[in-house]
Amino acid sequence: ESGNFSGEISPAMIHDCGGEWVILGHPERRTIFNEPDHLISEKVAHAQKAGIKVVACVCERKEDRDSQRTEEVLFEQMEYLARSISDWSSVVIAFEALWASNTGILATPAQVQEALAMLRHWLCHNISDKVANTTRIIYAGSVSSNNCQELAKLKDLDGFLVGSSALKPDIVDIINARSSHVSRLVDIFSSYERLSRAI
Repeated sequence: ESGNFSGEISPAMIHDCGGEWVILGHPERRTIFNEPDHLISEKVAHAQKAGIKVVACVCERKEDRDSQRTEEVLFEQMEYLARSISDWSSVVIAFEALWASNTGILATPAQVQEALAMLRHWLCHNISDKVANTTRIIYAGSVSSNNCQELAKLKDLDGFLVGSSALKPDIVDIINARSSHVSRLVDIFSSYERLSRAI
């Protein structure tokens, strides 16, 4: 809430800018800045206490998939997050396959659905059926106009956390792809500008 934390963004700063959301646990924070799960969990708790909605990122690395540890890795990250979440209705879970981000390799719809189903299964068995059915789970991998239509059809997908494509005309195709398949209201972002990212 106060103190010397150079380079960090506080909830007060987000409120001052009119922001309502914050992205926490982004893979770049995990890999480049070595943010561990327990610190991400603490940030989630702090954001919720301040009334800021959270996009909580969970991810898998190539070595996790190659060694068939995707479920174990995702579940461990979810366990840390769950310790700090007091209101699941103000949380969106974003899954990212690190090996499919800016590598030229795309995760197949089947691979994405497998991970999303794991996350929903974890919510069902560790939190509640209601939370599992109502928590929005989105895909944060490489999403573009080339793959958004197929991804949008996935059973457990509620939307996308778009990276560089958000700065290109592609974003229109991505928005239209998801809106044509949405089965329940997904009001994740009221506008792109109102999303605050934790850096």
